[in-house]
Amino acid sequence: MIRYISLLLFIGLSFGQECTAADGTDGVELWGTCYSIDNTTELYLFSNQLTGAIPAEIGNLINLSNLYLNNNQLTGAIPPEIGNLTNLTHLYLNYNQLTGSIPLEIGNLTNLTNLYLNNNQFTSSISSEIGNLTNLTHLFLSSNQLIGSIPPEIGNLTNLNGLYLGWNQLTGEIPESICDLNINWNNSNTFNISNNQLCPPYPSCIEDYVGEQDTTNCNELVEWNFSISEPLIEVAGVDGQWNPGDTISIAMDFCNNTDVAHNYYPGITIESDSSLTSLHSGHIWFYAMFADTCHAISWGAIANTSIISDTVVTFSAYPEALNCQNQPEYCIDGDTLTFEVPIIVQVVSTEPEYFIPEAFALHQNYPNPFNPITSLRYDLPEDGLVNITIYDMMGRLVKTLVNTSQTAGYKSIQWNATNDRNEPVSAGLYLFTIQSGEFRQSKKMVLLK
Repeated sequence: MIRYISLLLFIGLSFGQECTAADGTDGVELWGTCYSIDNTTELYLFSNQLTGAIPAEIGNLINLSNLYLNNNQLTGAIPPEIGNLTNLTHLYLNYNQLTGSIPLEIGNLTNLTNLYLNNNQFTSSISSEIGNLTNLTHLFLSSNQLIGSIPPEIGNLTNLNGLYLGWNQLTGEIPESICDLNINWNNSNTFNISNNQLCPPYPSCIEDYVGEQDTTNCNELVEWNFSISEPLIEVAGVDGQWNPGDTISIAMDFCNNTDVAHNYYPGITIESDSSLTSLHSGHIWFYAMFADTCHAISWGAIANTSIISDTVVTFSAYPEALNCQNQPEYCIDGDTLTFEVPIIVQVVSTEPEYFIPEAFALHQNYPNPFNPITSLRYDLPEDGLVNITIYDMMGRLVKTLVNTSQTAGYKSIQWNATNDRNEPVSAGLYLFTIQSGEFRQSKKMVLLK
């Protein structure tokens, strides 16, 4: 293998032309020198007064393991072709005048142990692809103009022993996953995150070592005020009483009484103290709720047919935000509403009873949002051909879940977020539609990734 060390720049020569290298193999011309595509494993061009942009053709040197272009006067963006250099272990581009975004393609360089991009003028956010670089031992991104939040994928870099993110414009909260790293936090030679705009509360592992932060734009935690109204209960039975096998429908108002909109899946969690009932849905989520608004919600429960004596079931409902531990400023601490509903046994029989719904119905999937499995429930008051289909928001067919004749009854089926080719589908909003005879109904659901 040929090693090229500290070569001088030749002004005025073009980049990227095909050429024949000194060893007779095909090459590519960079900075006035022809480098073998197959045999160049190291480029040491630091402190060579290089100017202009990094040529995209550098991505042809696919066997490079060490690339040192630091301490020059390089400008422009890092070419995405840098992601072709999957054998790189050392990438030094620090102390230049590089601008723009850090390309996502750097996430392809999974053999990297040292990534030095500090002291440039990058203005992008740190992408989640940084979490792909699990072999990194040193990550230097300090002294740029990086914005946005630190991605939680930073916690994947468990081999890091040097992390430098200081002197940027990073905002938001520091993810708890940073505490998964094995770094000596109190040593400024191994960790520096100071001089950003990162907001408290800080993860416990680094709360004493975040240095100076500009918290002027940090949002203070809102004291959320959500409430649930008294329930309106309707029994789907023949005598107005909740008997074994009967369904009750419960309606209530869910209100955001705060003068601030809640933008992180507010909703209600519903629980029962009895295993003798089955809830149609244990959670009801909304994408967001405007300030001082209410939503009418409804849910149901079925009394088990095995109940042989009168009993009372206690239900509880309380406000909650979905996965708010990831966005603690949206966590809701509301009062719990409790109420009781009696189950009355009228007839005790040794013969099994079969309960048939009175009307067609398609219920909201649970859980929703989901990842990657959700259940769809539907009621069939009569035998017939049933078709249940998943569509994306462009109206394109994604998955046919059911297309067969079924008997009357309470039914359910699961969807595992795959298409008809059993390939995983992307996150987003989907429609699920049921058709049986003249009955057709659709509902929306959200797949998270």
